[in-house]
Amino acid sequence: MGSSVDIGEAGFKSSLNLMRNTIISMDLADPNSESAKEFKELVWQIMVDAGKPNLADYFPVLKRVDPLGVRQRMTGYFGRMFDVFNRIINDRLQDREISGFVRKSDMLDALLDLSEDKGGHGSVSHEASDLFTGGSETTSSTLEWPMAELLRNPDKLLKAQAELKQVTGRGNAVEKSDIARLPYLKAMVKETFRMHPWLPLLVPCRVGATVHVGGCTILEGTRNPGQ
Repeated sequence: MGSSVDIGEAGFKSSLNLMRNTIISMDLADPNSESAKEFKELVWQIMVDAGKPNLADYFPVLKRVDPLGVRQRMTGYFGRMFDVFNRIINDRLQDREISGFVRKSDMLDALLDLSEDKGGHGSVSHEASDLFTGGSETTSSTLEWPMAELLRNPDKLLKAQAELKQVTGRGNAVEKSDIARLPYLKAMVKETFRMHPWLPLLVPCRVGATVHVGGCTILEGTRNPGQ
């Protein structure tokens, strides 16, 4: 008998590590990296608190009171995350000043190049945090729910396994070129999106400047219903 596996946590760590390598060229699996360990824990805590019910979401009058302490904790999490990002950004900027430094050609380098054209690096940490927090939980949830549904419906699991064996062979990894030949797998993922949308509510946001959309004027400071 094997041990149980938390699919959601495993998917979260895998997607987060992939994004970390792509964006800032740092491996979250490195046991010697305190920054990697701290960052992984922060993103996980943000996702856990973001997914919890919050009375202030249902009763806006409670937002100032923050009865469950969600806003206070989230403010602390993001503050610590920005500190981590700022350390990484400062280290990268110092490295770029060294003669002979080989660029990593990751997304952080691209963001720093763009920010230099605009005259500063102040927004880089915010842009990076949006990428991480928005791209990690969505991927892990998309992985977790179909696995749960397949375990509840073993006949569907057998069909998916049979299709994979026919297209890729036993024990072979699925390549991007194989997706077009996996209609049952694609249908399964789409049905998962329908049954378990990973973001059913509007993401809180505020209009930064007055805009005109479809003949309507949306004033600066307007908040969506999710906030």
